[in-house]
Amino acid sequence: MFVAKKLTIVYHAAQDRLRMAVEDENGKRLALWLTARLTRRLAEHLLGQVASLPHQEQPQASRSRLEQPVSQGVLQTWEQDLALRKKAASSTVTVGRETPQALVESVNVRFHPQGVTLIFLWADSGGRMRFSMSLTELRQWLNLVFRQTCQADWPLDYWPDWMRQSVDFSWAEATGGTLDKMTLN
Repeated sequence: MFVAKKLTIVYHAAQDRLRMAVEDENGKRLALWLTARLTRRLAEHLLGQVASLPHQEQPQASRSRLEQPVSQGVLQTWEQDLALRKKAASSTVTVGRETPQALVESVNVRFHPQGVTLIFLWADSGGRMRFSMSLTELRQWLNLVFRQTCQADWPLDYWPDWMRQSVDFSWAEATGGTLDKMTLN
């Protein structure tokens, strides 16, 4: 099974698909294609899980003298922003014609105490690609998918407000953050 350590997600208009270029710890590369339908189903499932997880720590502003409860949306936006601020710069995973490619047909999702493991499956040769992420990295990955979904001009109705309101393109560009790639720990 291919185990990814670094990835880049890019929308390709000609294919009307997201291409996830992944690299393992030995530098071997693979290009996986995600349809709008699969992307939506996966994102909806992961967003639902993320929203139901206990919060890391409430922002200091929520501990006011009035002790007013902070809304779920505000907490999720805060945690999303925190995750994006922790995102380290990463080099782009490039793929060429010689890079093996596959159209992903399904994704197995397993949450565990350290985060989540995604296993992407495709029919050609019974292929499988796995990558495990911390919950912070999951939020970063969801942001990558969200940004590329926007680029694709696919429907955004399933993306929650807290994702839409998280750190924007200008912050990422101004601080050297990247909008389409990440390295997994």
